[in-house]
Amino acid sequence: MKEHACGDRSQGQFFEIAGNSASLDNNAAMYRLHNRFAQDYPSDLMREDYLANVAHEFKRPLSYIQGCASAIKAGNCSTDELAEHIDSILQSTEELAHLVESMLEISTLDGSAAPLAQTTFSLDELLRHVVAKHLADFEQKGLSYAVELDRIEITGHQAMLGNAWSNIISNAIKYTPAPGVVRITANRAGDWAVVSIADTGCGMTQEQATHAFERFYRAPSNAREIEGHGLGLAIVKAAIEKHGGFIELKTEPDKGTTVTTCIPIANA
Repeated sequence: MKEHACGDRSQGQFFEIAGNSASLDNNAAMYRLHNRFAQDYPSDLMREDYLANVAHEFKRPLSYIQGCASAIKAGNCSTDELAEHIDSILQSTEELAHLVESMLEISTLDGSAAPLAQTTFSLDELLRHVVAKHLADFEQKGLSYAVELDRIEITGHQAMLGNAWSNIISNAIKYTPAPGVVRITANRAGDWAVVSIADTGCGMTQEQATHAFERFYRAPSNAREIEGHGLGLAIVKAAIEKHGGFIELKTEPDKGTTVTTCIPIANA
């Protein structure tokens, strides 16, 4: 194996230290995943199903990387083909990184017994910020959106909740064809903050809806056409329940889906 110089010794030492640190972080993360895996899937059959799902999600991007790398190694690519292969490799590595991040996130949500780092913040302002992050997605997909938000102050982990609602909006955009509409509402119901995100998308059957919050589940009719790993709603559910809340889903084929999250205001 050839060795490539990366600069002077001080730079080499820096990269070696950084690499060792990253390796320790990755080992710790995989250790947490292993422990959580043993707790969540105690039976051999459950573990086999989970591992089959994980392997399936990793297989496609790894196949793309292998195919593109082989084509580049062969040395017969034109400049345009080389650029296309490199783009495919980058997209596939980003997909793998997102998958690992999602798996670590849900493992952390499930496994941590430590209290949340909570602050009091404006729920409506957070939701406006979350919607703003998806404006380009709405425009690209040819969708419109409507926002009706009451002024509500809640206490909770702002980043975690923002990510949960962003996941729901992202799903609504992905599964809604143009010219569809996504509606985001927030109101107070007694001691609860209620956030609903409704779309006019493809919806699901009741059988599919019963599996919607399962890890790696994707409705068979959408599994190939729409990108994703089937972890988004599982992460949302874990985050909402971490705040003492609950989540509900109402859906109908060809009419759309409404996801409602409820969080206790006083104890969020």
